[in-house]
Amino acid sequence: MLAKSIATPTLLSQIITAKYQLGLPLYRQEALFKSFDIELHRQTMSRWLIKVSTQLTPLYQRMHALMLARPTLWSDDTPVKAIDVDKVQSTMWVYGSGGDKPAESLNNMPSLSNIVLYDYQDGRGGIHPT
Repeated sequence: MLAKSIATPTLLSQIITAKYQLGLPLYRQEALFKSFDIELHRQTMSRWLIKVSTQLTPLYQRMHALMLARPTLWSDDTPVKAIDVDKVQSTMWVYGSGGDKPAESLNNMPSLSNIVLYDYQDGRGGIHPT
């Protein structure tokens, strides 16, 4: 995904999963890599995440369109602190369709896959879920 980079798809997925699913900040990941004698700075990982997010935007948009076509959706918001933001409080919105378990087939018919999307905003206003 990142030409002329040491960032393999496996390494990128590890960093992304650790940060967003497991809540492991980049500075802790940097320390973890260092404990294995791997020098990988958090600034480098941050740049990679920004570049990958840009490349994955079309996938996000497609998943968003598929999710909006579903009969039911759910949403939740979590306050987050952000560095260098004028407001003290930012919000991570999560939107989804489906359950909290992998989709299962019913009567040998495949069901719709669950979709979960995250949306960082610098506020908690109702305009965001709308």
